[in-house]
Amino acid sequence: MKVKVGNKIYDSEEEPIMVVLSKEDKNNIANMKEETTKYCSYPDDPQWLEDTYKKIIEWMHECDDLL
Repeated sequence: MKVKVGNKIYDSEEEPIMVVLSKEDKNNIANMKEETTKYCSYPDDPQWLEDTYKKIIEWMHECDDLL
């Protein structure tokens, strides 16, 4: 498992990682399509929502080549 926090990626092959999920997170993950490999949670801030979530989508794809 790899986790991206800010602009750093943590890999459970190199160090322990714990993810604390809310009930909503668990429900969202349970309903993900089989081919989906990323789940993102972000602050409720308008900067992430503008232009149909453009900024958060770009952030999610910044490190695709490292994953």
